[in-house]
Amino acid sequence: MVLSARRPPGYASGLVQRGRFQVFLSHHSADDAAVERIAEWLRASAACAVVVGPHGLGDWARLELAVAADRAAKDDDFRLFMVLLPGAPRPDDPSLDFLLTRTWVDLREGIDDPAALQKLARAVTGINRPDTDTAEQEEVRPYRGLEVFDEEHAQFFFGRADDVTRLVEKLRDGRFLAVLGPSGCGKSSLVRAGVIPALKQGALPCSGTWTIRLITPTARPLDVLAAQLASLYPKESMQATLAGLRSDERSLDLAVSLALAQRPGDERLVLVVDQLEEIFTLCPDETDRAAFLANLCYAGSIPGGRLMVLVAMRADFYHRCAPYPQAGALMAARQFLVGTLGPDALREVIERPASRANLELEPGLVETIVDDVANRPGTLPLLEYVLLQVWERRRGRTLTVAAYQASGGVEGALAQRADEVYDGLTDPQQRFARRVLLRLIQPGEGTEDTRRRAEVAELLTRLEEEATWRRW
Repeated sequence: MVLSARRPPGYASGLVQRGRFQVFLSHHSADDAAVERIAEWLRASAACAVVVGPHGLGDWARLELAVAADRAAKDDDFRLFMVLLPGAPRPDDPSLDFLLTRTWVDLREGIDDPAALQKLARAVTGINRPDTDTAEQEEVRPYRGLEVFDEEHAQFFFGRADDVTRLVEKLRDGRFLAVLGPSGCGKSSLVRAGVIPALKQGALPCSGTWTIRLITPTARPLDVLAAQLASLYPKESMQATLAGLRSDERSLDLAVSLALAQRPGDERLVLVVDQLEEIFTLCPDETDRAAFLANLCYAGSIPGGRLMVLVAMRADFYHRCAPYPQAGALMAARQFLVGTLGPDALREVIERPASRANLELEPGLVETIVDDVANRPGTLPLLEYVLLQVWERRRGRTLTVAAYQASGGVEGALAQRADEVYDGLTDPQQRFARRVLLRLIQPGEGTEDTRRRAEVAELLTRLEEEATWRRW
């Protein structure tokens, strides 16, 4: 049932009760009718849903919010989230900054959307029910280990739904956006398995029909860009396109306009540049580096352009863009900083892929892992790796605490596996491995070291090394 208290104008509150559980609904009295309907859907536990409609929040609701925020900071089991009603501001509206780091449920398209209401139920209960279409997926690997989540792995990508929504909202207002964050925060996966699928599913008007291309700069970023343009507009030779990119910052914009000339006016090309820091760590040619940035910035900002540019880059390379005025200005104005996942999001990363793969989690496993990972930046790759190790050591369909401990935990799993592989090599292979691994590192200059791509021919500099490689 819904219990309402008599309060001053602009104030309303309610308790939705199901058994022994409760959720407090904090909202403006003008939104009573919509909140009453939402209450019928809730399966609730200890939580506070801040319901925001076209009237914003009343003064009493703001006081309630302060109390709820204080409790949420002290009690990990207490969930505080926002519900956006039809007519509410966008989630990145400055008036909602007080809930910037909180999850939200978007009902702006209507309060009868079953998918949105299902998300509301999950937000309230904190329970992710097993998916109903996964019986045939029992043996699908649900965790990526050290590999990035790509578009084809989107069904197992969790914990960043709110960040995906925020990114899409920012793309609604402009055609250039830089996704920044520390090493290991999951920038690439967020863009590849989060934003790209969202755009293809129509997150922006007509975006379901847009052409999306993903590149990494490598040591020759202009060549990579020219190859993409040649595939879009084969009438122009790649050599001519490459020459144009080097000499004129307008070339990328013009090439995209030609490629889309016969398409509807709302058609866009989305160019996703992952690991943009490679233009600094791998590209030795300053002319190519500057031309690459100039073309991206011009095409992504010129009024009436048809290219949308989304770049992902390690935050410790942000200052390296300063010598390029247009790039520096655009990144300062159009950026999204990827933060550390909170406890609830970490639980999603662990629980939801297991649910998708029809797996069970032994009691205590999730809490143990979350305690080891929480509030530690850059540990997402290690988390995914240890989850993969736990999955490989699973007991039947159950992921166990014993498997987690045997793997070495978040801190020790990767080191333990590396030692096992290294110890299994012969002496010549160990010497060869040490040399190769050193060549795959780009030492940082005022930044962290980064990985370095290299071809096999570059690594095999001596005959005995090639012989060792062939025996391997």
